[in-house]
Amino acid sequence: MSSFRLGKYRISSRIARGGMAEIFLATAHGPEGFAKTTVIKRLLPHLAERPEIVSMFLEEARIAAGLHHPHIVQIFDLGRDGDDHFICMEYLAGKDLAAILSRSRELGRPLPPELVAHIGSCVAQGLHFAHQHRLADGTPREVVHGDISLSNVVVTF
Repeated sequence: MSSFRLGKYRISSRIARGGMAEIFLATAHGPEGFAKTTVIKRLLPHLAERPEIVSMFLEEARIAAGLHHPHIVQIFDLGRDGDDHFICMEYLAGKDLAAILSRSRELGRPLPPELVAHIGSCVAQGLHFAHQHRLADGTPREVVHGDISLSNVVVTF
């Protein structure tokens, strides 16, 4: 895949593709040589034609942007470039849990129980924070994570 631009972001490679979106490694460029590695989540083009899907995607970005916790990826930007809707997110240097478990099975070396417990605890802390989150006026946000999976858990280096 050759690189391309999406808004102010230079897309360098695709990391993953799911049922609703593609995830890309990107760089945000600014004045005076500023550059920051980010991740772009772009709604799949055929779904961008469906207003209800676009609405869900935008709501995901709005909700996630208000969640500030060490175990929840940060949202930096929400954008549109032509028909492309995208979310710019924090880049996490690491591997997703699905890849880690796959490699562990390949090597025949199970993950240490302490590491499994730590990862599980971190995931639970992030989910608990999201589920208990309240709006500025104290109203519960009522967040439900609709896509918790091994490939959505990143274990950082």
